[in-house]
Amino acid sequence: MYFISPEIYIKKDGPKGMGIYAKNDIPANVMIELSPVSSCYNSDWDSVQYQLKKIVFSYPMNTNNYCIALGYIAIYNHDDNNNAHWFTCDIGVGVFTIREIKKDEEICINYGPEYWKNGWTKI
Repeated sequence: MYFISPEIYIKKDGPKGMGIYAKNDIPANVMIELSPVSSCYNSDWDSVQYQLKKIVFSYPMNTNNYCIALGYIAIYNHDDNNNAHWFTCDIGVGVFTIREIKKDEEICINYGPEYWKNGWTKI
């Protein structure tokens, strides 16, 4: 089962650039995306190519195995006060809400501490 909820949309000109937004109010604890993964490889995070670090996910989570997730997964922006959470499972990478998200609110995940070791600036 792979899907992208019809309750989300891509907005190109948000405050953080392109991002994922709610079409309507979405309650907490709702899965809004479950996408397949492609191109898995095993590597130490420091060895992952710089440009790939922007789009890969640890798969399974918290391992040195990385994948490119399909669907909208790579478009979710980071927020330290995230309103959604990403996870891995045997069929892919998913996102679920961790609090109610209001209509037209951006849906953000937390990228995790390893991501910021690249010198990128949080927006």
